[in-house]
Amino acid sequence: MILYYVRHGFPTYQPDELIPLGKRQAEAAGRRLGGLGLSAVYSSSHVRAMQTAQPTAELSRLPVIPLEFCREDKAWQEMVRASDGKKHWLYSDPEAKALFRDPAVLSLGMEWYKHPAFANTPVESGMERIGRETDEFLQTLGYRHDTTRHCYIAEQPNDRRVALFAHHGFGMAFLSHVLDIPYPLLSLHFTICHTGITAISFTGEGDAIIPRVMTFASEAHLYEDRLPVTFDHISHGGGPL
Repeated sequence: MILYYVRHGFPTYQPDELIPLGKRQAEAAGRRLGGLGLSAVYSSSHVRAMQTAQPTAELSRLPVIPLEFCREDKAWQEMVRASDGKKHWLYSDPEAKALFRDPAVLSLGMEWYKHPAFANTPVESGMERIGRETDEFLQTLGYRHDTTRHCYIAEQPNDRRVALFAHHGFGMAFLSHVLDIPYPLLSLHFTICHTGITAISFTGEGDAIIPRVMTFASEAHLYEDRLPVTFDHISHGGGPL
């Protein structure tokens, strides 16, 4: 199986929808994904994610299946830290990023959120919820997560190609759990542009499947269409970094 994780296109949040640039990004992603022989297209039920998924679904002749567990408003209640009287995503909060480099936090591995600095916050319950519901989703696709051995058991091995359209804030926690890479390390070193495509292969032999990242947040489809690439609403134009 190959799982494609795609962040939504450039949006407005009130109202929840893609702006014209975001729609063009979604169409470019659709042209990239629509010819890959997808067997299912899933999306967060937010409008901006559903709109991003629609071109891919149309070209694949598939419905968009909405999912509630990967909504951004749920993650916004969990994967945040309060600084200066405001909430910030953990991956963008200066205090959290300093903690993510702390050896005491890093020594906890996948249970980094049990460090006292995150006590009395919703982070622990958020990571546990996202992990649990992510595992339930992947098991419906045929792969059971063995979190003790940091691998997957192929209960129903298959060659399906599945796309999931969702968000950045949720996506960093989702990808951390899928790949068994501690969130502090992933969020310090990686980010996802609008409609960035992450491709993860679950193919392998034996009883332990190790998911392999083939591309992370690829923006090749945007370069091909000469569209600007944006990371958290900061554009670097239409050429490679």
